[in-house]
Amino acid sequence: MAPSSDIQLTRALLTGDEQAFNRFFDEQYPRLYRFVLARSSDPSLAEELAQTVLCIAIEKLPTYRGEAALSTWLFTICRNRMTDMARRGEIAPMVEPPYASFLESIADENAHPDQLVESQELAAKVQRVLDHLPPQYAQVLHLKYAKEHSMKQIAERMKTSAKAVESMLSRARQSFRQGFAEVQ
Repeated sequence: MAPSSDIQLTRALLTGDEQAFNRFFDEQYPRLYRFVLARSSDPSLAEELAQTVLCIAIEKLPTYRGEAALSTWLFTICRNRMTDMARRGEIAPMVEPPYASFLESIADENAHPDQLVESQELAAKVQRVLDHLPPQYAQVLHLKYAKEHSMKQIAERMKTSAKAVESMLSRARQSFRQGFAEVQ
């Protein structure tokens, strides 16, 4: 069942409320962008597809029944769109991100890695947390743990200093731990 805030937002969107649209875009665009980027590693595709999915969602909004969170509904639209594009040869096949095996140790420092990797539910939980982190936190965690970049490489990629990356990575880990503890 969707949170009541998703249902209220949907109702406001259906009435043409401009503030609701701005909130919808501000909340959902970064999530969709990260969702695509994690599966394609193409920033321009992530930008284009996030915008496209939001447009599709606005058109299909009357069909949203609130059986899942709004972001989950949007991720489903996005995943289906990416699958269709891959079938037509417009993009490379979607690759589910390898986050679980790299980030589970951040989530639970006391757990044995073999126990963590075996759980598909845990992998889904990790992805849900990442999808809701601020974009720069999700990016720095992805670059560090999934891509195994050095601090220097991350700093170059993010156009900042290695010291700033260290600080951001520390905050990203903390946010990830908090989100992981809270997500169901």
